[in-house]
Amino acid sequence: MIRCRNLLQHLSICYEYPPRYEKTQNYIVNGSDKQFNILFINDGINAHIMYISDVEALTGFRYCNICHRQAYRIKDPNLQVSMRNHMKKCQKNNGKIVKKVILEKFAKPFVPHILSNKTYKYLLANNLTHLFKPTQYYITYDIETFEKKVNEKFGDSSQVIATLVPYAIASTVKSANGIHSFYYDIRTDDFLDKWLEQLFEEAKLVKKDNKYIDETIPQYFEVPVIGFNSAKFDTSLVFKNLKSKDWTISKYLG
Repeated sequence: MIRCRNLLQHLSICYEYPPRYEKTQNYIVNGSDKQFNILFINDGINAHIMYISDVEALTGFRYCNICHRQAYRIKDPNLQVSMRNHMKKCQKNNGKIVKKVILEKFAKPFVPHILSNKTYKYLLANNLTHLFKPTQYYITYDIETFEKKVNEKFGDSSQVIATLVPYAIASTVKSANGIHSFYYDIRTDDFLDKWLEQLFEEAKLVKKDNKYIDETIPQYFEVPVIGFNSAKFDTSLVFKNLKSKDWTISKYLG
C-alpha cells in the first residue's frame, strides 16, 4: 500500500508491444500541486509499481507544468513555440481545458451536394435548376494482363514473385453520336501509347457533348474514363505511358 499526502499522483500503465505509456488516473490530495509519478506494470501474474523520476526520459514527451495534461514530443522542432503558446492559454484558464465553439459571422447551410457542384450551385442561385443535366457521355476501358514471374528479393523480408504485364486494352465510348469501341494489343508496337492517343481524341468529343449550350454556366470539363471490370492496380500499368512529350500528369487524385 502506498500512502500519499499533499501530492498530485499520476498513475501510468506500460504497454510492451509496442512500448508506450498512458496516464490513466490522477489523484489530487489536499489540493497540492506537487507531482508524484508512478508506473504500473502487470504481466498478468505479477504486478509492480515503480516511481518515475524523469517522465520526459521515459515517455519522450514534455508535459505542461500548469495543467500536466498537454504533452509535446521532445524531438519536435517546434517544441518551444508550441509549449509557450499552450502555457499562455493555460495560465489564462488556470490550468483548465476550455473548449470554445467559434461560429461564422454568417450562417451557412450544410449542403455539400450543392456547394461542391459549381454548376448546380449556379443554377440554384439563379432559379435555373430545370436546366441541370447529369453527365451523359463517358469512356470505359478494360486492360487484360498476364503474370510474369520475377522472384526478386528486396531486403531480408520482401520478395516480389510476379508482376503484371498488359497485353491488350479495349475502350468503349458513349457520345452524342452513339456507342463505339476501339481495341489494341501487343501485336501493335507501343499499343498503350496508340490507345492513349485515340483516347485523348475521343475525350475531346465527349467533352464537347457534355457541355451546356449556354457557356455562361460554370461547368466541369473533366471527361469520365471508367475502368470496366478492372481492379485499381490496372491504372498503374499506364502511368509510365502518361509521361511523354505529348501529355503529362498535372494532378493526382486520391
